[in-house]
Amino acid sequence: NLPTWHGSKQGAGGGGTPEAGEGAGAGNGSGTAGADAAAWATDPVCGMTVPVAGSASAVHAGRTLYFCCEGCRGLFESTPEVFAANPATGPA
Repeated sequence: NLPTWHGSKQGAGGGGTPEAGEGAGAGNGSGTAGADAAAWATDPVCGMTVPVAGSASAVHAGRTLYFCCEGCRGLFESTPEVFAANPATGPA
């Protein structure tokens, strides 16, 4: 269950999903990553595809993670072990 604030940034200020022909949508099904693949990441809390540039981020275990909104980042930072063990699913 995601809090009601989740997704409030979607589509605003560069958040949301990739534009057609860019990022995560480019090259899907081909078995190879497109040149823009590194510019997108998956939010470990909600599973949303987010742009690396301009997204909320946190470093955990030496790895930079990106989030769709400050709410997901805050939830991750309050219980990183839950989301690091079960990305995009959270507590059971």
